[in-house]
Amino acid sequence: LALKYDPTKEETHLQLISLHQGMGNKEKAEQAAKKLTKELPGSLIGWSIYSRLLVVNGKGKRALIPAKERMIFKVTIQN
Repeated sequence: LALKYDPTKEETHLQLISLHQGMGNKEKAEQAAKKLTKELPGSLIGWSIYSRLLVVNGKGKRALIPAKERMIFKVTIQN
């Protein structure tokens, strides 16, 4: 299986993550998700997948760090 790697496209990163997961390589999937968040920091799915993979790989405490460091969303409730 060959992937045309285009780092500017979210789908490319997601396919690579999926490929690594399908092959049972959780660490490489995590690395690919981390790369997605670095190259496309606005990717909500990228941050979600990266955090989930950190939990799956036994790094649950680290999964909160991206959320704390990068406030992607700020929810304001107005009365």
